[in-house]
Amino acid sequence: FTIMAPPSQIVSIIKIYLWQFGFLSLEESFFGQYLGATLCEKIGIIPGALINAVIFLGFHYSMYGWAANILISLFIFRFLGSIANAIYRSMVPSAETHFLINLIALKSIGAY
Repeated sequence: FTIMAPPSQIVSIIKIYLWQFGFLSLEESFFGQYLGATLCEKIGIIPGALINAVIFLGFHYSMYGWAANILISLFIFRFLGSIANAIYRSMVPSAETHFLINLIALKSIGAY
């Protein structure tokens, strides 16, 4: 009885999904639950969501530079995600959307 290893392409795709899920979990835990929840609790949902979105942009600037179309879409995503997280007191609304956005981005650059 032998176990055959999966083809290297499948292993690469699995690694991409696992790395993406790991980074996504850390990022959403920080921005969605820790920072966003703290700001929304202390200063209100809308101001907290705005500040969280601006900090989120600063974090992503290192990857995307001044690509305005990407930064604007990231700002809108984080602003709306922070509001949804604050209302539902869960990071699931923004985490699912974040996962899909990252998958689309990886697919568009030909990562798999």
